[in-house]
Amino acid sequence: MKYLAVLFDFAAICVVGFLPAKMDPVKALYPIFFVTAFQWCVFKGANGYVSSTIFSTNNLKQTVLSAAEYLLYKDEEEIRKEKGRKAAFFGGTLLSFHLGVGFGYLIWLQYGLHSVWFGSVPLLAGAALLVIQDVRVKEYEQEQDSVSC
Repeated sequence: MKYLAVLFDFAAICVVGFLPAKMDPVKALYPIFFVTAFQWCVFKGANGYVSSTIFSTNNLKQTVLSAAEYLLYKDEEEIRKEKGRKAAFFGGTLLSFHLGVGFGYLIWLQYGLHSVWFGSVPLLAGAALLVIQDVRVKEYEQEQDSVSC
């Protein structure tokens, strides 16, 4: 499903990239809405946290709550470490999202409608990470099989 999500993202880039400049820009959002819904279902989270890379509100809430709890749990080191990791995770998600928005805006200022094609760059990086993850999982499974024999 993860590879399918990346493929759908690329298809959405292609659809939006070939839309005429004079059409209603709201209609260009439909492919984006479709792929973000698909992303939400396929990439539910990481490191044990349920996180969305397409919404900022919950990520902001989780960052602030976790940071506040990190500051409050001064005596309980294990809880404090977990809250620190959680705040860093959600804060990193927020930072990545907003850096992407800022970068996207700057690219749009320079290239206009053609800026959608730059979405292929992080998409290729994400696809490469998926391949690397699959290779590592297969290597680990092979190691486990050879150990158990």
